[in-house]
Amino acid sequence: MKKLFSLLKLVLIQLIILFVLLEVGTRIYRMVSVSLYNSKLLLDDDTLGWRVADNYKADDVAPGFGKVRYTTQRDGFRVWGDTKTKKIKVVFIGDSFSQARGVADGNCLYDNFKKQSDSIEVFAYGCGGYGSLQESLLLEKYIKEINPDIIVWQFCLNDIKDNSYDFDAASIGNQLRTRPYLVGGKVEQLFPKKHFGWVFKYSKFLQLLSLKINAMGNTAAAKDFMEGRGVDDPLVQDGLAKTHEIMQRTKKIVGNKTLVAFSANSMLTMGVNAWANDSIASVCKQANIPFIAGITDSLYKHQKAGEKIDGYPPDGHWNARGHAIAGKIIFEELKKREMLKKDR
Repeated sequence: MKKLFSLLKLVLIQLIILFVLLEVGTRIYRMVSVSLYNSKLLLDDDTLGWRVADNYKADDVAPGFGKVRYTTQRDGFRVWGDTKTKKIKVVFIGDSFSQARGVADGNCLYDNFKKQSDSIEVFAYGCGGYGSLQESLLLEKYIKEINPDIIVWQFCLNDIKDNSYDFDAASIGNQLRTRPYLVGGKVEQLFPKKHFGWVFKYSKFLQLLSLKINAMGNTAAAKDFMEGRGVDDPLVQDGLAKTHEIMQRTKKIVGNKTLVAFSANSMLTMGVNAWANDSIASVCKQANIPFIAGITDSLYKHQKAGEKIDGYPPDGHWNARGHAIAGKIIFEELKKREMLKKDR
């Protein structure tokens, strides 16, 4: 028994030493590696959780997209227009689809939107991993200064998960970063892990390990979110409710300005549960926010016709061609609804 105890003690000590070495090694690797965490592109932020760095410039090869010149402007905006213009000011906000890390400057959906008319001034901000509350808080920060006529809000299917702390904490695909959530009607900064969350919060090695496992299991994670849970699942219901609550909060921020929404989704999500594909449109209808439908369906048709509209493999985000199609659809829809009139 004494020998067994000594052996277990030795193994435990070795495991602790190994963990410490892995932790130190990961922290060193993170400091010297820009590509792993986009450490120079995404910065910590006390309000938003994280944000895009301002005046960032990169010419590199994005897997699935080729060589891309990616730059940001003031405060991390991909496009910061003229706030004093007499043109119709349109603000685009969203997540990684709007950030468009794989699309070169001047080719994003909002750039293509602007190309449709000389009477439009565009402002655009997107950040990878953002949920709807982060986008709402960002809009709240800049809406008075920009004073836009129209806000175009980009959603994604995973917003239903990201908007609920309980759903996000239960997911294997969360960002493992402290972010704002609506809890009891108030904004709280929380780390999305309930069990041993403090360990993940402070251990860079465990964060890296979890991210790598998630990356290898993206298909499984998508299956769990889209197919493994029905619309009656309590976590899904909480996500839908929180999304509606965030929309109502944002409508108060916007006031009498025009707010419209659309959903940007990967072609990999086509064919999953109807509730998942229709969820954003359904919540927008409940919140009385005009929704631009059919963008993902249109891109899917182009893909089936032989066009490459995304970076898959390995990246399911839209490429420049996908953004061109989406930008034109959004413009045509707003024009058809007579929203692009200065004195409407």
